[in-house]
Amino acid sequence: MSSARRLYLLNVGLASLAAVAVALAAVVAITRLRPGLPSTEAIAAACQRMVPLDPGLAVLLVGGLAGLGITVLILGARSVLRQLAAQRRLLAALEPVETVTIDASQVQVVDGDRPIAFCAGALHPRIYVSAGSLARLTDGELRAIVAHERHHQQSRDPLRILLVRVLADALFFLPTLRLLAERYRQLAELAADDAAAGAHGRSALASALLRFGERRGEAAPVAGIAPERVDHLLGATPRWRLSVSALLGTLLILVSLLALVVSAPRLVGAQSLSLASLLAEGCMVAMIAGPIALAAGATYLSRAHLRARSQAR
Repeated sequence: MSSARRLYLLNVGLASLAAVAVALAAVVAITRLRPGLPSTEAIAAACQRMVPLDPGLAVLLVGGLAGLGITVLILGARSVLRQLAAQRRLLAALEPVETVTIDASQVQVVDGDRPIAFCAGALHPRIYVSAGSLARLTDGELRAIVAHERHHQQSRDPLRILLVRVLADALFFLPTLRLLAERYRQLAELAADDAAAGAHGRSALASALLRFGERRGEAAPVAGIAPERVDHLLGATPRWRLSVSALLGTLLILVSLLALVVSAPRLVGAQSLSLASLLAEGCMVAMIAGPIALAAGATYLSRAHLRARSQAR
């Protein structure tokens, strides 16, 4: 699949189906869960009994659906916060110099001797170049780089990349989304290269990319440039294809989740569950998983200690 737009639509489409399934799971869990915080006595009594509520399937199913929805929300929120924080740290580390117009585009110039150019900003994407870029690049090379970043800006690639990464992090049970998110980022670079090459020629863009790989004035022929981008500039067509087995596995997970959500009301019946019942299940899980986690931790620490001792010798 060589089209960034088609890959983006596939990514969003699969993630939308998963999001619908998770939303339906949350609705089922909410409608079968009695609101209200249980008393301390109720929690203690539930944990002391350490047996699942009859029917045990209802507790397990509703608790699992509720846990899935909460996990997706937490992972999605964490991914958004992490990406926005990383972008803020990047921009905060740069010292703005001036705003210039290059090839009819507003460009933010930041301090720095090394050639740097990127597009950042989820809602209001801007083009950034370093003072070193203005000093080292020729007029044609600079225009080609700005055309590359302008394509990212016009396509709103920063927002799209943030979105597909959030979907991949939140919908962790669909590992294919992570592959699609990474591939979209790569295809977005190739699409921006095509736009720049079409406007200013492949030679200007290739020369500019080589300058971005320079270190202390010495050329590093392909440093910092993905081999696929080099091949693409030479006229090769991207040949990456999504594995059929990976796509079928993703669809199987989605169908299974939707089938479980649709059948959940019949499996649970008219029963509703209290928070104390779910907390009792949590006590059981903690009693089983706790010793396992402690044993795993002790094994890891002992191995690390033995490894450190062997290295010291």
